[in-house]
Amino acid sequence: MSEFKRPPVMVLTGVDDLKAALTNPSWFSDKRSAFEVKSVWLIALIDEIVASGQFPYNQVVQLEAEKRLGIDAQPENGSPMSYLVYNAQCYRRSDALIAAGFVPGSEAHINQAHAEGLQIECKGGQRLKTREVHGRIYAFQPRKRVMASNIVGYPVRLVDGKGNIVALKITEDAAKYLREVWGAESINELQPAEWQAILENACDPDNRLDRELLSLRSSKNNSSADLTSV
Repeated sequence: MSEFKRPPVMVLTGVDDLKAALTNPSWFSDKRSAFEVKSVWLIALIDEIVASGQFPYNQVVQLEAEKRLGIDAQPENGSPMSYLVYNAQCYRRSDALIAAGFVPGSEAHINQAHAEGLQIECKGGQRLKTREVHGRIYAFQPRKRVMASNIVGYPVRLVDGKGNIVALKITEDAAKYLREVWGAESINELQPAEWQAILENACDPDNRLDRELLSLRSSKNNSSADLTSV
């Protein structure tokens, strides 16, 4: 499952919105869209719980939310409240990734890193280097020479030798498409779910500019490619 959430179909900004969604959970009838309802209030509550030194288990968050809202306890699994708590956890992590400069990895990251002598930093802090093998560029873990790392779709960012974040470059056509279709002046303005949507759309052969924008069309040969014979 991707670490970047899809765009929310509904955003609950405060307590009143949250209570209304729980009182009349029409959104809950479609289980796919039910995972795309984002509660800003619940995310803030999770931040508060973390700041207090507690681990924000879903059960802990739900019990505290129900207490503060003054509502009856709902089942911890399969209830509207349990979905909203789960969603809040996912959106919180996804938003934190994009705030730190991470986006779904792509072949464009690999190509630019190789061309400009950059490294590809993963979420856990590991930095990958690139190497060309038989005319194709791959990303490798430090001191690894025969097993390429698959970064497509995973949280990564480009960094230089000093650890400074370097923006992913795009063509003029892709930049125009970015403005007109996604309403953004730069790729840094895209939300995590929008990057994920582009990644998914890029699998459609008709979406040329989605592919050009991020070069996200994955290849089986790029998925932990075995280069033992090199």
